[in-house]
Amino acid sequence: MFRHRFRHTSIRSKLTLTYIAGALLAALLGFTVYHVFVQPVDWAAQIVEVAQQPSNLWLMGLLIVAALSVSVFLGYLMARSFNRQIKALAAGAHRIASGDLATRIEVHNEDELAQLAGAFNDMAARLQTSLDQQQKLEQARRDIVANVAHDLRTPLAAVQAAVEALEEGVVEDAATATQYLATVSRETRYLGRLIDDLFALSQLEAGQFQLEPMPIYVEDLVQDCLTGLLPQIDRTGVTLKIDLPATLPPVQADRHATRRVLINLLQNALTFTPGGGQIAVSGAAVDTSRDGLPANMVKLEVSDSGPGIPAEDLLPGPNGQPRIFARFYRGDKARSGSGAGLGLAIANELIRAQGGRMWVTSVPGEGTTIGFTLPRSN
Repeated sequence: MFRHRFRHTSIRSKLTLTYIAGALLAALLGFTVYHVFVQPVDWAAQIVEVAQQPSNLWLMGLLIVAALSVSVFLGYLMARSFNRQIKALAAGAHRIASGDLATRIEVHNEDELAQLAGAFNDMAARLQTSLDQQQKLEQARRDIVANVAHDLRTPLAAVQAAVEALEEGVVEDAATATQYLATVSRETRYLGRLIDDLFALSQLEAGQFQLEPMPIYVEDLVQDCLTGLLPQIDRTGVTLKIDLPATLPPVQADRHATRRVLINLLQNALTFTPGGGQIAVSGAAVDTSRDGLPANMVKLEVSDSGPGIPAEDLLPGPNGQPRIFARFYRGDKARSGSGAGLGLAIANELIRAQGGRMWVTSVPGEGTTIGFTLPRSN
């Protein structure tokens, strides 16, 4: 019990207790010597009496040695405890300096040295976390370079093949030449979109993407987005359902950025919805905090009756977001408008940059719903 309490005592308290113990021993020794040898009698007679009684000298010497021994023993115990902790700190510092960031110092007491050891462990943990993050960023950088190289190589190879065929006169009829030129045009446009997406994503992640928030009526924005997609909707035979309440309040958002998000979600839904299927666009005001959504927001959702998204593509990634929202992520049914795994990543970043949140729910074989929130306009 005493040992447990002593471990929880600060160094200052330990030193104070040691001084007090030494003082008490000295006082006890003085009191004993005084009453045994220095009774209030004649000093000369007392000295003679002490000299004539060697046993008294032995007793006095024994008391002095005992007091000194106890003091030295207490000092030794404290010095050993301090020395052990200091050596542990020094050894831990050397191991960290050599690159072993998993080093931790065992903390048994609760004094100042134990607090220093705890701070040391916290520092080592932060260094380990920082190193892990740096390694993840480096791996992400290598992945980006590899993905960009792959996505650029494919269309460039198609363009190069078409141009070489035209240059070498392999194409003899005008129809085939027109087809080759169309391939060059299509792949060039794809390269342009890919470069634009990469530039937009880099600006978003650096916080340099320029947004101009303004009041936007959601119904008008949805109709604007659908105007350019109606021919594709009619051609695929997909049924379109719009469920936007007349009382839906406007949102405070950047029109161009939000339009880009909606078009991406609608194009994905069209791509993965079979003929005769259904795409639904719905909206609702979020007046109070519920289902993890903050109040004073407007919720929009785009649903389809496609094959759905595999569960592994919806698992949280390193940033806590679904893996399907990661840049260059290609799942079994990666739903990216650009085809390079950037569409949903950009959409997610655009929504987050405007103070909203994006989510996805999916049931394989039944369909997918991707929704997001935006702040309500005042």
